[in-house]
Amino acid sequence: MNKHVASENVMDRWIESFTNSLVAFVRKEMDSYKLYAVVGPLTKFFDTLTNIYIRLNRKRVKGDSGLHDQEHALAALGRVLILIVRLMAPFTPFFCEHIWANLKKVIGSSEESVHFLMLPKPDESLIDESVERRVEVMRNVIDLVRLVRDREGIAVKYPLKEMIVINRDNQFLEDVKSLEQYVLLELNVRKLTVSQDKEKYGITLKAEPNFKLLGARLKGEQKKVADYLKNKITEAELEKFLLEGKLTVLGHELTSEEVSVSYANGADQGHGYKTHSDAKTIVMVDTTEDESLVEEGLCREVTNRVQRLRKQGKLVSTDSAQVYLVVHPATSQLAQVVAAKLKDIESATGTPIKLGVPPAGGKTPTTTSKSAVKDAEVELWLLTDGVGFEGITVVDGSKKVQVHVKTENQKLRGYADLLYHVRSALDLWGGKVALKNADGTLVHPTVEVDSLAGQTLHLVK
Repeated sequence: MNKHVASENVMDRWIESFTNSLVAFVRKEMDSYKLYAVVGPLTKFFDTLTNIYIRLNRKRVKGDSGLHDQEHALAALGRVLILIVRLMAPFTPFFCEHIWANLKKVIGSSEESVHFLMLPKPDESLIDESVERRVEVMRNVIDLVRLVRDREGIAVKYPLKEMIVINRDNQFLEDVKSLEQYVLLELNVRKLTVSQDKEKYGITLKAEPNFKLLGARLKGEQKKVADYLKNKITEAELEKFLLEGKLTVLGHELTSEEVSVSYANGADQGHGYKTHSDAKTIVMVDTTEDESLVEEGLCREVTNRVQRLRKQGKLVSTDSAQVYLVVHPATSQLAQVVAAKLKDIESATGTPIKLGVPPAGGKTPTTTSKSAVKDAEVELWLLTDGVGFEGITVVDGSKKVQVHVKTENQKLRGYADLLYHVRSALDLWGGKVALKNADGTLVHPTVEVDSLAGQTLHLVK
């Protein structure tokens, strides 16, 4: 792996900066014997790697944006994995050794064990605090909008027209705009607007007294304090309270536990905008629906179910398959959307789709699914036999496993290897297992597994 491949992509620069900053932090804390301080950041690293870097760069990693960009993404990811495996080796020795066993083949390392390597040193030239700040700002905004979606019960599959981010810090807003494409993609929103002026959008602060806590402490003074909070307090006082976490009213110092601050705006009362905020940032999300947004959301619902069906069938992205699809009732909006956007669904999933049930007497479906989407139901059948899939289906009662005889990167080495994949998929590590043919005879351990491609076998325990 070329260590010196440079990338202009902001997410590549961020993940390498973030990882090297973590290396610097861990070394510093370990030098001070503060081992307890490094466990949290280390365990959270993989969550950050998967939910931010890999999630936002899936298409680049798969090569959808071109070979050159894919090489940069994979090179950055590879360097990060090498660093983190060496860094975590003292804390999770067996896990890191397992990863290293595969990594060393890719990078051509002669070191038999990751534990033969020294703890890595950070590459200061790769640490970019401004990039780390920008991504942290993006994560903050994404979390706020997700909370609005969750509160309103709007799944991410359904696109929204606009989101407005309000913050008095101009640098914060510039950071958000610099990563606009990632924000809109992750949140499935069409338009991003940023502003320093909350008054422009009719945003006002509103004090919410905790009568139980105030009554217990202030006794007879509670009524006067509550009246002040509800009717007389100024915007300036509330903004100061948000920053400092304390507020003095009629000689009584109040805490954030005794008083909370909510946001109200005229848009909430008639224009479909819903708001949420932390102490510094306000997000407004246009939750009004129109026909095109609903149709796009329904299209994503079906796309998601086809992708899950492929995953259930143990297919990789390069495997060919055929899907049959039926929507009940046929008069539903979902049925109309599927018929109109069938080509889009096929393009997104890389899977040819036919409307209707599989033909009688044809190939047996590899796997099926039935699920509700809004007020309709979608039923799917996945067929892989005879369309390029070199696999073996293994049935264990109500469970079904698809094992590839050959993939792009590896090939089954024999019967024992086939059993290993079956055990792994079904989590059957105890006791003896065997496979039998459709006619009830046991599969012989010396069988050529290539000859089993396309067959359905049954598990014997």
